[in-house]
Amino acid sequence: MIDFSEQGKKLPVELLQTLIKMAPTTDEELKLRLYTGDHSELGLAERFLKALLDIPFAFQRLDALLFMASVPEEVSTATESFSTLEDSQDLKAWFSEARTTTSAPDARATDQGCIIESSDAFNTSGFRSSPLASGN
Repeated sequence: MIDFSEQGKKLPVELLQTLIKMAPTTDEELKLRLYTGDHSELGLAERFLKALLDIPFAFQRLDALLFMASVPEEVSTATESFSTLEDSQDLKAWFSEARTTTSAPDARATDQGCIIESSDAFNTSGFRSSPLASGN
């Protein structure tokens, strides 16, 4: 027996998935619906499925419950993805702003917050680093 009092009387997603996987084939469903013998002669699983089949649209209802149970997680995942996209857009805007505030025509913004200018007079790699508008 499952106690749902702690879970707000909601069926766990795993239980819903398991019940949906138990859905009988069309042939099995037809045999169970047409069975008129003594129910005690059926196995436990068959009795359970026969009882479920007596509920109108039982497996469609389970599908709907599973969907409703998964919506909060899906919304959370989508919200997290949108937040990541917004953060990347903010970062892209910051880099664009950093590029436009420098006077060097060949400047590139880096994630360390400085401008790298191309020059062959300063070091062997041909680059010189200068701070971004920090005044240092």
